Amino acid sequence: MPKSLKTPLSVWTKIFRRIVAQLETNADVRRVVGIDNVLSWTGKAADYQPLVPTATAPLVRLSPNPSGVDWYSPDAQAGNLGVMIEIAVSSTCIDDVVDLWDMLVTALLPDGIPIPATGVSFSQDLVGLGAETGEIVFSDPAFDRQPAQEPQGYFLAQGHFRLSTIRPVH
Repeated sequence: MPKSLKTPLSVWTKIFRRIVAQLETNADVRRVVGIDNVLSWTGKAADYQPLVPTATAPLVRLSPNPSGVDWYSPDAQAGNLGVMIEIAVSSTCIDDVVDLWDMLVTALLPDGIPIPATGVSFSQDLVGLGAETGEIVFSDPAFDRQPAQEPQGYFLAQGHFRLSTIRPVH
């Protein structure tokens, strides 16, 4: 089910969707994960299913979490957009989780692939959407907190990153 509320897109939604688009268009992410295995709560049934990787590809699910909103100036608020990344990898070698996380970090570097139509860099585009600097802080790398627990044969890892936002108040 697509978006059902008739509300304008928030700064957080715009930035989050741009981050998802950056991952979905990255050649390495497309090759290793596949575009259908990048989930981001767009209303598809797969978004809310338990993460179970296939033998040939991992699953990556992103969830936005706006937080820490405070006054920046009389006409703007500053806050953070946190993003939780869940990773399911059909492997028992932790290198796969670590290397997949590194690939995701690399895909989201500030000077990542520019928008073809405008030539604007990834970080500049994020700033244009409401990010303060466009630089993402990868504060909590993905790892599986209980690798020996059920289900066995694959990792279910979770990590977080965040970036600062400036939200105009009208």
